[in-house]
Amino acid sequence: MTNEPNREEAPRSKGGAFSPRLTADLLPGRFEFLIALIVVGSVFGVAWLIFEMPGPLDVQVVDDLGAPVMGARVSCSDARGERKFSGISDVFGETKWPGLTKEMWFCEARPPDRFHGAMQDGSAPVHARSPATVRFRFERPVHVNIQVKRPHGAARSAVAVRAVCPATQTAPEARWEARASILSGNTLLWLPFGRECRAGLVKPSLPTEQGAIALSSELDCTNEPCTGLLSANIGGDIDTSIEPTLEQWNAVRPPPRPDDEPDGGIVPR
Repeated sequence: MTNEPNREEAPRSKGGAFSPRLTADLLPGRFEFLIALIVVGSVFGVAWLIFEMPGPLDVQVVDDLGAPVMGARVSCSDARGERKFSGISDVFGETKWPGLTKEMWFCEARPPDRFHGAMQDGSAPVHARSPATVRFRFERPVHVNIQVKRPHGAARSAVAVRAVCPATQTAPEARWEARASILSGNTLLWLPFGRECRAGLVKPSLPTEQGAIALSSELDCTNEPCTGLLSANIGGDIDTSIEPTLEQWNAVRPPPRPDDEPDGGIVPR
């Protein structure tokens, strides 16, 4: 009699080979095999969609030095003109539209009014993954710093200063109007480069005190003080001054606002 315990021998498969359930000739195995194929195919399908996803359309607006231009009006449309998108360039000078169709897109950009620039157009094809870039470049305008010297005894007021550039054979008339500071009398005008312009005191034509394109091109240099010819290259700076008389100051002084004093301002002692 032996002391060894009885052990049942595990049945061995025929032929000594292991048969996976997925490949077994059974109905559950076939269903599991089909589900596995669907899952693997879905993973590859999603990966293919990700790789074929169109990149964004990036419109960049810069000046001649490469600095970003904020506030440019940009619009892009497809080749058929059925889809159109519009926007304003941000602080980085960019306007982006993601998820567009993969085709050629045509864009237009107009710089801010102070640039006095014409509209430019460009195009770029939208591809998968990589962004499509359309870059617009505008030359910087001329900065004109004018100090309006208030006459002695005149009431403080934000008088208007207007600059007018006559039209030429290649460029239309350009004009800009801004209000002088009540305290310092300084004002900033934006003019196109390479043009001969003249600035002077006028009655305000704009409803606000923000500088903008003047609604009128009238400039009476006979009765009101004006500067000489103003001209500079791209991005140039011009410093000048205007010294009106008391009668000229009162002739162009804007009417007092409702919250001003009855005399229209503060008269210095």
